[in-house]
Amino acid sequence: MFQPKELSLKTIIRSKGGVHLTSYLENRGSLVQLKKQIRQSIEVATEHLSSVMPEEELKRFLSPLNQLLQDSKILKSFTLNIGLFRTRDSFRMLGIPVDIDHICVVATSFHVKPLLRWIQTDKEFLLLGLEKGSASLYLGSQSSAK
Repeated sequence: MFQPKELSLKTIIRSKGGVHLTSYLENRGSLVQLKKQIRQSIEVATEHLSSVMPEEELKRFLSPLNQLLQDSKILKSFTLNIGLFRTRDSFRMLGIPVDIDHICVVATSFHVKPLLRWIQTDKEFLLLGLEKGSASLYLGSQSSAK
């Protein structure tokens, strides 16, 4: 049913070991700027990983980011800032409703400081709606309502 963001972010926050690429994209509504930030992230990742990862493996690792450059529909669907999280086995994109600066980090775990700020500032609440003969439960936060 409802899942607090803390639970949905748990896999990202707890992920350890192996290569982790984290890229935060500042979304000001410009597709050109988003793509520029993705290209910069690809350059940073290539610089850090080219000495430890064979070329074909690096190409596969960065393929989800390169696909974002080709398919603008996905980027256009985001109105919030964007977090990109990549390991060898997974790729995840999140809309992030707090201010962030563009950054790309390659490490053995994800760079989660902006996510922790989001968890702390955007507290969730439940709202019970009662009408004659029915009841509804809504999950809300500073940035959304479901």
